[in-house]
Amino acid sequence: MFRRIWNKIVEIRGLKASMLTLHGELQREIVNLHHLVDDFKSAQDVDARLLSEFHAWKNSTPFPKEPLVSVIVATWDRPELLVNRCVRSLLRQSYQNLEIIVVADASAESTVQAMAAVTDPRVKFFNLPQRGDYPKVPELRWLVAGTAPVNYGLSIARGDFITHLDDDDEHIENRIEVLLDHARQTSADVLWHPFWIHRPDREPTLVEARHFRYGQVTTGSIFYRHWLKQIPYSLEAAHLREPGDWNRFRKFQYLRASIERCPIPLLRHFK
Repeated sequence: MFRRIWNKIVEIRGLKASMLTLHGELQREIVNLHHLVDDFKSAQDVDARLLSEFHAWKNSTPFPKEPLVSVIVATWDRPELLVNRCVRSLLRQSYQNLEIIVVADASAESTVQAMAAVTDPRVKFFNLPQRGDYPKVPELRWLVAGTAPVNYGLSIARGDFITHLDDDDEHIENRIEVLLDHARQTSADVLWHPFWIHRPDREPTLVEARHFRYGQVTTGSIFYRHWLKQIPYSLEAAHLREPGDWNRFRKFQYLRASIERCPIPLLRHFK
């Protein structure tokens, strides 16, 4: 009787191990399928010549010794959060060689006045004269809101590396230092990392961001070399029902950029 019970336990354990193996293989196939679909969509939008241009640039451009990092912040009428949470977290960065480009999407005077009080010379503020031409449907507008100010920021960014932050979020104080060290070690073109999500009346939730794909990469969790600013944000993302940031980041993947995960949570993302 004991031997029969033991054999049944061994059989069940074997089935469980097989199911776990099958589950892991299925997960890998799903990730591969996501990559294939993203590459197909990106191939429709990205000039194939950029593939060779990007890799030629990469192979001829060494890692800078004291890189300038451009941080682009798009904003629209959240002056208190912008100044007291977002910009403050950037000014507290342990790495100091920054240019912080804050671009308002035709914001009200309250935002202009709030930014006028920020006197650090690394901060540059621009208020666009006209708001971006976003979709009228709220769900679609949310996907691409901020496209105009972010693209303006990209057009003037001078940094060797570029990163972003939403106007109501904050970066951990040593984020840029950590990512530059990681980029040096891995020779990565693009880095992403886990982040904390903060919701009202709840404990923060950690998004592990195990894979570079939709839902696991967000605006403030990306860091990349400046050549990639040639890939702008697109209003067409709304027609594809994609957030504008992921619509852009999957094109980095299509260009076969070296993309590496930094395992340290370096962003607080507020819902």
